[in-house]
Amino acid sequence: AHALVFAGETESTLPVLVRNLGHPSQSVRLHAMIALREIGESARPALPAIQKAAADPWSYVARESANALTQLGATP
Repeated sequence: AHALVFAGETESTLPVLVRNLGHPSQSVRLHAMIALREIGESARPALPAIQKAAADPWSYVARESANALTQLGATP
């Protein structure tokens, strides 16, 4: 999904990234959030999921979520 983001396939990739924000693996959640942050404005439809991820128990995911929210001008 991350590679598709960089190829400009954000519309087909957003559902995969949002789904992976709930994955049991911390690493999967982190990489999904990083990809969403890097998408920028195209990630706006995922805003509710990004806000929810700001409460992730793993601090790295929560921090990346906060960064994405700041970038989008939103609040957690």
